[in-house]
Amino acid sequence: MQARYLTGYTRTEKTLIQNIKRYFDALGATYDRKFRINPSNNYRIAEAYLAIDYELTININWECSPQPKLLNFDIESLQNIDIDKLKDLIEEEAENYFGKLTLVYSSCGRSRNLASFPFFFDLENVIRELIIKVMISQYGTQWWDNSGIDTNLVRKANNYKTNETTNSLHDNFELHPIFYLDFKDLQKIIDDEDAKHITNKPFQDIFDNYDQVNVIGKIGEARDLRNRVMHGKYLTEENLQTIRVICGQLHRFLVQRGHVGDFYDRKLISKQ
Repeated sequence: MQARYLTGYTRTEKTLIQNIKRYFDALGATYDRKFRINPSNNYRIAEAYLAIDYELTININWECSPQPKLLNFDIESLQNIDIDKLKDLIEEEAENYFGKLTLVYSSCGRSRNLASFPFFFDLENVIRELIIKVMISQYGTQWWDNSGIDTNLVRKANNYKTNETTNSLHDNFELHPIFYLDFKDLQKIIDDEDAKHITNKPFQDIFDNYDQVNVIGKIGEARDLRNRVMHGKYLTEENLQTIRVICGQLHRFLVQRGHVGDFYDRKLISKQ
C-alpha cells in the first residue's frame, strides 16, 4: 500500500523538525532522530516506523530551506490500509502539528477504481444497446432523427462527434450519436420515451416487477458512482459493492432475459 498527503508549512525548518519529532512521538512511532538529506534533490527526509494496528512507514520530506513551504507525507505498508483507516492513523494527529493534510494518492483507492471501471464501461454500453434495440423497434433504423430525441441531446452528440472527427488526435471511427452521450443523457432518453406513452411504456414494461427493484433508480445510482471515478475521486469498498450489486441485478434483468447480448467479456457479473 502506498499513499501520499501534501500540506503547506509557514514556520521555520527548525520548528518543523521539532513538530515532526513531536508528531512521531505522539503516534508511538520508532524513528532516527537525525533526519537525513537526499543529495540528489536536496530534500530532507524524516522517516518513522509505526506498528500498532498496522505496520507502516511514514516518510515526511521537504526541500531544505530556512522556511519550507511544502511537505510530502509518503505512507507505505505491506498491508492494505484503506483511506478511512489512514485518516485515523495519520491525518487526525498530523493536523495538530502541520495543519490539514490533503490526500493526493491512495493505491487502495486506485485499485478499487480500476476494478470498478469495467463494470461502468459495460453497464453504460448495455444501456446504449437496450435503447438502440427499443427505439429501432418503435421507430425504425432512423430513430435518432425521427423519434423526437431532445434537441439539446442531439446538439450535444453532434458537437462531440464533430470535435472528435476534426481532431487529428482521434481516429475517425464512425459511431452512432448515442455513443457521444453520457449516463445522464441515456437516462433522459429512457424517461422521455416512456413519458410519451400512457400505456405500454417501452422501457418501463421491460423493467417492471423485477424483484421490485427500481431499475431506473439503480441506473441513476450507478451514474453518480461512475462520475466519482471519472473525476478521479476514490470509491469506498461499499461503493464498489454497490456497483457490483447494481450490475448483477441488471445482468439478470437485461442479459439473462435476452434484452441485450450476453457476451463473455461483458462484465456485469464476475465470470469464473
